[in-house]
Amino acid sequence: MDIQMKVTALPEAGFRTVSSNENIPIFVGKGNTNYVCGNCENALCENVDVGQISGIKLVCPKCGWQNEFE
Repeated sequence: MDIQMKVTALPEAGFRTVSSNENIPIFVGKGNTNYVCGNCENALCENVDVGQISGIKLVCPKCGWQNEFE
């Protein structure tokens, strides 16, 4: 199942930002959900469980937009 992430502005208090210089998923797990960038649909997380990751924003290495988990 693919979930499109919410594109956001700069991180608010309580959030940290994670980015990667390579165009690969930032997190890879053994679940059944993929999270994709809300702007370009690049895979940011592959095979993770819903709710497994929270409290961070991911910067898409392909388009540079910030995304958060909903």
